[in-house]
This record gives sequence, C-alpha cells and structure tokens, in this order.
Amino acid sequence: MYSGIQTSKVTLDTICMQNAQVYHYATRTKNIGKEFTSEYVGRPEKFFNKDPWKYKINKYCFRGPTWNFKPSVVVFGCSTIFGIGVEKSVTDVMSELLDQPVHNLGVPGASATNIIKTFVSFANLHPMTDAVISLPAIQRVFKPSIVNVKGGTHAWNWHNKLHWPGEEDKKLMKAIDRVWTTDVLISHIADLIDWAELVANSKGINIHWTTWDSYNTSSADNSVDFYIEEMTSNFFEWPNICHNARDGEHPGPTTIQELALNCINAIENN
Repeated sequence: MYSGIQTSKVTLDTICMQNAQVYHYATRTKNIGKEFTSEYVGRPEKFFNKDPWKYKINKYCFRGPTWNFKPSVVVFGCSTIFGIGVEKSVTDVMSELLDQPVHNLGVPGASATNIIKTFVSFANLHPMTDAVISLPAIQRVFKPSIVNVKGGTHAWNWHNKLHWPGEEDKKLMKAIDRVWTTDVLISHIADLIDWAELVANSKGINIHWTTWDSYNTSSADNSVDFYIEEMTSNFFEWPNICHNARDGEHPGPTTIQELALNCINAIENN
C-alpha cells in the first residue's frame, strides 16, 4: 500500500502524517506544526519566474488555511484535489462560489486506501456537513519510490508490480499480480467504501463519491475491474481532464473550475 505513515490513534498531532509527501517536505524544511508557503512540494515544476505563486500549507500539512473546526464541506483525494500545478485548488474555487470555508484534504500520491483512511481520521477530528471523496485509479496500490533525477530533485515512481524474491519465475509473479489487482483489490476497496459510508452515516455527514479515472466509472466491458459508481452512493462524474496545469501532468484551471461546480451541484442536489 501507499508508504505514508498511517497511525491507528489519530490526533491533531498525528493527522499531518496522513499527508506523507507534504509531511516529509515540512520535516526537511523544519516547518512541522507551522503554516508555510512553498513553490515546491515533492516535485519540480516549471516557470517559477513567470508564475510566482506558492502553495499555502496549513500547520497540519494540508493545503489551504488552518481548519476552523466548525461544520464544513471537506474534499478528499490525491494530487488532483491538492491541486498540484494550479494556483487555485478545487476547494479554493468552491470556497469562493459558496462564500464559506471548504477544506482541502488532498494527499499527493495517495491510493484509495490512503484517501478513505484520511476521511475516517478527519471525521473523528473535525465536524463536516459534506464530504466529497475523489478516488484515483485502482492500480495505485503499491509502494511508490523516490528516485534521484537530474539536478538533484526527486520524482515519485509507482511500482505497480509485486516484488518477488528472485525474479526468475515471471509467470508466478504475473499470476500473483493479476489476482491482487482484481478480485482481492475489489473486495478490499469495497470494504473501505462501506466503512466510510458507515462512518459518515453515524456522524451525520453527507458523503459524495467521484473518480478522475474514466476507466473506473462503469462496467461496459467484460474485464474484471473496480467500478466506483456501482459501489457507492451519491456518485457524480469528473469533468473531462485537460492537463494544462503548470507541471504539464495535472488538471489545469479550466478542469478545476468545472470540478468545483460538479462538487457543488452534488452537494446541493443531495
């Protein structure tokens, strides 16, 4: 699973560890427990001289202002929710449109497991009226690694294949990988989704689900895969992703604006 630190006992002192990539960055820069701004969080980006804005990180290592601990709308997800490469994240746009705080619990590089555990942890720390949970591709389940690249920066690479001692038996490795990324994984994520819905129901939170991975939205073909729409209540679709953020890999401002509207419509039509 994702290599982030997942504590069983979650307090305000440990919630920052849920966002492992930003947590490690804050540790290296001696900003743990502080609000800070940064033009670099875990990955290089382009055009700093032309685009001087910085990410605002709160004292708990999540993007945006420090939480108000009043019943709020909260959005959970991976780097697409965090807003890598865009000046305004989806929650910034939602806050402006709704004229109220919307909290960003985006975790760069997160798997579905990491995202759902972050939701459950936050539900025990902060009141929510609505929670929007955006899940990534189902294949994002294995441990990522940091590798050195030119210039001394770092990049995150995903190992989407189970490692086996001595890789001589490729057939066996592929068989194990195929089982883990189909039936076992579907069961695992389905249980986590059920868990999140039970927690939301027990705390009076309206929960809404979506995914940016278009292959996970329906079961039109006969392949074995994970279809979030069929496993969740209150599902809504992402807009078509236009990768025009400043890093060239993530959804750009137009997509973020459309996603904010989709989130608000899902909340208002609950």
